[in-house]
Amino acid sequence: MTEEKSDRDGPASSDSQPISLQPFAIQLQNVVPIEIVARRFPVDFSDKTQINIGINIVGLDVNPDSLQAQVVIELKLEPSQEPHAFEMFFRIVGLFSYAAEYKQDAVQQYLQQGSLSVMLPFMRELVFNLSMRLQISPIMLSLVQLAPSPEIPERGNTDETAQDNIQNLEEE
Repeated sequence: MTEEKSDRDGPASSDSQPISLQPFAIQLQNVVPIEIVARRFPVDFSDKTQINIGINIVGLDVNPDSLQAQVVIELKLEPSQEPHAFEMFFRIVGLFSYAAEYKQDAVQQYLQQGSLSVMLPFMRELVFNLSMRLQISPIMLSLVQLAPSPEIPERGNTDETAQDNIQNLEEE
């Protein structure tokens, strides 16, 4: 009697190797909410109501002595039409550690540009959770483009031209 491998035992063995994940030198250690305000008003709320969302980095501190940094992000969310059925406001702090070979300026520059993409999933979950608790339609923050998209080569470009485009983007 031969034994067949079932789906619950996992996929059948394959020739592909597991991906080795190398940790980045700057790591998120924790995300902590430091202020949360969520209000619901006795007004009808439509799923089609446009919602204004404002996200800002309001604080960034890098401590070279402890090799740690923190980023404070603020989010304000409310319907665009009056009267407002709800409002949400919160501040969260992301606590990061970094490798000793990174200079303070490099860490600060990375966090200024990249901390939002690292912390956005936490903000997305908090907004979704708060909207459910306010008993309004669930609000899911959209995926956003935080960096410029690479140029897509036009049809007819040769591989050499595409490589030149990529190299130009890397130099910018």
